[in-house]
Amino acid sequence: MSTIRRIGTKGRIVSLEVGESTRISSTALIGAGVKIGKNVKIGRNAEIGNYSVIGDDSVIGANARLGMRVKLRNGTTIGRNAVVGDYSLLVHCTISENCSIGERARCAGMILEGGTHVGTNFQVSSFSDWFAGYYEAKTTVIKAAIIGDNVSMFGQMNVGGYGSARRTVIGDETTIDNEYSSHPITIADYVDIGKRCLINRSNIDLSASIGDDVRLDGATIGWYACVGNGAHVQSTVGRGAHVGAEAIIRPNANILEDWFIPDGAIVNPIPGSVTPFVIPRVNPAIIGE
Repeated sequence: MSTIRRIGTKGRIVSLEVGESTRISSTALIGAGVKIGKNVKIGRNAEIGNYSVIGDDSVIGANARLGMRVKLRNGTTIGRNAVVGDYSLLVHCTISENCSIGERARCAGMILEGGTHVGTNFQVSSFSDWFAGYYEAKTTVIKAAIIGDNVSMFGQMNVGGYGSARRTVIGDETTIDNEYSSHPITIADYVDIGKRCLINRSNIDLSASIGDDVRLDGATIGWYACVGNGAHVQSTVGRGAHVGAEAIIRPNANILEDWFIPDGAIVNPIPGSVTPFVIPRVNPAIIGE
């Protein structure tokens, strides 16, 4: 049961509602109105903003910073030097060291690693019932990524890797939806995804580049492939292929390696075949005729 305790933090005495077996470093800085549950560990020089709520069994590492009115539900871990913005809600999340999340995040069942930096209004949903804490075992793992504002992710997925020179980048207002699939989405290392994209149950391979306003429905994008702004891809794009702006790739119209699809092209599969009628890059003079 929580009790009101007077705790010395950074040379000052504060009164907190603190659960049993909780340990708080004497050098931590705790704001006004903070509530801390049972078996919580708060490291050296950690900072917790005013009116935040720390759930049972949570861990806040050394030098971590939580903004005001942050809520950590039971079992959330915030690593060393990590930052969580104001008004954020994290449920069963692990934010590893040197990662940061902007204001008003709402994330469940998420792991951030490799110095990932996330913008404001980030949403990750892996729970069917947020407040009852019902966990569907669909974890979103994000490594070494830079993610913009107003990005949403639903369901199970693995994003990024451990690249240091180049990270996976996801632009503002992009939505990645895998909520109704039993297999995780994979977005590989060094991928660059533009703004306002909608990605449904699609895998994106190493170093691929996706433009703004692109829609991927069950697509597979190969190594180094490029998809132009506003394209809609429903099939496989091979390694190094180029899909032009506003092109439409129908299901089963697989684009092979190094093929070039012009801007605005509509690619349909040949009846009875999985090979589409398109012109490969090796003969660009024929394109458009």
